[in-house]
Amino acid sequence: MTERIVVKVPELGDFRDVEVIDVLVRAGDAIGLETPLITLETDKATMDVPSTVQGTVTAVHVERGARVNVGDRVVTVEGVLAGAGAVPAAAVATAVAAAAAAVPAPPARTRRQLPDSGAWRPAARPGSTPSPVPAPASGFPAFPAR
Repeated sequence: MTERIVVKVPELGDFRDVEVIDVLVRAGDAIGLETPLITLETDKATMDVPSTVQGTVTAVHVERGARVNVGDRVVTVEGVLAGAGAVPAAAVATAVAAAAAAVPAPPARTRRQLPDSGAWRPAARPGSTPSPVPAPASGFPAFPAR
């Protein structure tokens, strides 16, 4: 069921009078969920305001260079709210668990012991050659002489 929905500026933190540096949609544009509507610039960041509605833009309430606050109208859309027809949380949790189970575990890291010492180091990479300098019997790493 479609309805006329007003998309407003979301919570931006402790900012007031944020400048609109770009308007990304026009009346008549078809938009989907998460479609960027406007770009805002604060003292610290530039961010897009995404759509929470899927449908057709019927009116744009801001213009480039305007200053907006939390709760100000951005656009009016003839469409469907993001929550309408949403998938139940239990179904999402089941899908996430199934996807996590389908991902193979990373291979275990292997270690090998150096000869004549109790020190451990990662196994050599495939195709690499081991260090020509053996570890001393004292257990401290050996460094080549300069």
